[in-house]
Amino acid sequence: MSLHGREGKESICALLAIELVLFQILALLLAARQILANDYFGHGMYTLVLLNFQRCVNYCLLIFVAIAAVSLAGVGIVRTVRARNERHNPEAKVWRRSQTENLLLSAVLLVGFLILMFAFKSEFFPYIAEFLRTSGMVPWWKHRLTFVRGMLTAVAGVALFFSAYLLVSTGLQRKLVSAMLRIVNRSIVRGLQIACIGLIVLLNLFALFWVRTHVPAGPNVIMISIDALRADHLACYGHNRITSPNLDTLAEKGVVFEMAISQAPWTLPSMATVHTSLYPYEHGAVSYGRRMKDRVATLAERFRNSLYTTIGVVSATYVNSTYGFSQGFTVFNQENIRGAAGTCSAEITDAAIRYVREHRDDSFFLWIHYFDPHDTYLRHEEFDYGAGYNGSLPLDVKLSILKHTKSLNDADLKFVRDVYDGEISYTDKHIGRLFRALEETGLTDETVIAVTADHGEEFGERGGFGHGKNVYQELVRVPLFIYDPSRPELCGRRVQDPVEIRTLGRTLLEAVGLDADGLPGLNLIRIAAGEEPLAHIFSEGSYAKGVDKRKLAYIKENWKLIMNFDDGTYELYNLAADPDERTNLFEHEPPVLMELMLVFESHLSELHKNKAPGMPAILSDEEYKRLKSLGYIGD
Repeated sequence: MSLHGREGKESICALLAIELVLFQILALLLAARQILANDYFGHGMYTLVLLNFQRCVNYCLLIFVAIAAVSLAGVGIVRTVRARNERHNPEAKVWRRSQTENLLLSAVLLVGFLILMFAFKSEFFPYIAEFLRTSGMVPWWKHRLTFVRGMLTAVAGVALFFSAYLLVSTGLQRKLVSAMLRIVNRSIVRGLQIACIGLIVLLNLFALFWVRTHVPAGPNVIMISIDALRADHLACYGHNRITSPNLDTLAEKGVVFEMAISQAPWTLPSMATVHTSLYPYEHGAVSYGRRMKDRVATLAERFRNSLYTTIGVVSATYVNSTYGFSQGFTVFNQENIRGAAGTCSAEITDAAIRYVREHRDDSFFLWIHYFDPHDTYLRHEEFDYGAGYNGSLPLDVKLSILKHTKSLNDADLKFVRDVYDGEISYTDKHIGRLFRALEETGLTDETVIAVTADHGEEFGERGGFGHGKNVYQELVRVPLFIYDPSRPELCGRRVQDPVEIRTLGRTLLEAVGLDADGLPGLNLIRIAAGEEPLAHIFSEGSYAKGVDKRKLAYIKENWKLIMNFDDGTYELYNLAADPDERTNLFEHEPPVLMELMLVFESHLSELHKNKAPGMPAILSDEEYKRLKSLGYIGD
């Protein structure tokens, strides 16, 4: 391949033309793969089909431009080196390259390869990582994926460099370029070049037209989820301490659901259910190694399909992109995930306020997940409810310590609850800043706000601490209140009947006039208004470390039936007479049991029929260590 004169220019143009066609074919394949994987046609999300094609085409165009720029810069350097060599050795043949020139051309190919690796690493590395995780040949690689990724990239880069060097030093590339020139001069290839340029222009123009003519007119939606927040530790649910004045004020303006039930007692399956409206056994994210399936439509995707700006601000590993929660979000901020290392309410509130102000003129769906009430319980000087404690527990309470402390007296347990309350007050303080920002921007009366939690927390009620596995009320009863400015007649309404937080997605979509077809469950606002009947309430106990210790609870009115899958035993409680679930009435209420078992067995049948395995969750080293520090992984 000559780099001089007309032949050189034709060769370079031929390579760039073929590269453009290949990159646009790649863009179409990537878009088609994502659209089919997410089943956008099956869900009727045609706007997302268009936006995904546009994103992939433009993304591949940018990669093409980057590689083309590197290639042209490399050609320029090689020309300069060759010109210098010819001045020093004018008798040298034009096609013969120096060692320096060969190395430069090889380096250009290597840089282009690295650009491709960086641009498309998410497309192929998860498959390699999953193989390494499940392979018994190299167990020490299982939690060192960052090292493995670097090693694979280095090996591939070195192999490509030497392959490129052999190619350019032996002159084989001239034959390849000649073949490319013969191909590119054919009319079909020229037609493909024109089609690629036309595709880029027309797709972007049509997408611009579609977005401009389908601007959503509905109000904004903010969904706030607070990790490990027990309902009975909020004053609006009867707590004897004012831990959450800002949340209490919002609850007074909206609808409060007294018996909201989470569909799982820990974060991943619970929040996956909130975002998909599917039970945990349907979405399959029921252990730390599994994530939601791509083809499951998320709440963010439904809002995005209606051209809402979708924004996620999260602070917990189990709701990050690794587990599929970024699916459908135009902005997904997970910069403040810290695990048990410190507080993060201030930072994620700052981010949320910034996004609210940036998108005040758009219709947006904003999801904020607060983490601070979760273990470790840290003391805050401003909310130091545990002041004066002189027991044996450390001032910052860790679950690992509580679980291994054999004797805790009443003062110790009170101190743990006091520090936990301080975490709630600290979180509420920053949520109050968000509410004030909405008032300052004039968006309070244009925004539907829902507040809930993923699960509760155990404080020694049955000898345990933390969460997971069990489906007793201290773990699955969570706060839920919704402020809908378009329904002022529901201000201050309190719903005593049990409801599932699974149906929050349908409620929020219909509250702003969007289509919720295909979503199971009922509209909570309509239930509060007496416009819809109550549904069956289920919750599934699962275990982050595996699939054992599974439980299933069914609640109807005041009755609660629990099945323990490991040993096949049952528990039956009357929540009105026994809210702490201490007296098992399974053998004492045959008529009630018979009625509950009919629904329970039908649900079990559906569970086995629709059970989904989920998808592998590929954790980074940092994510693995963070979950291990929180007690989700390991002994």
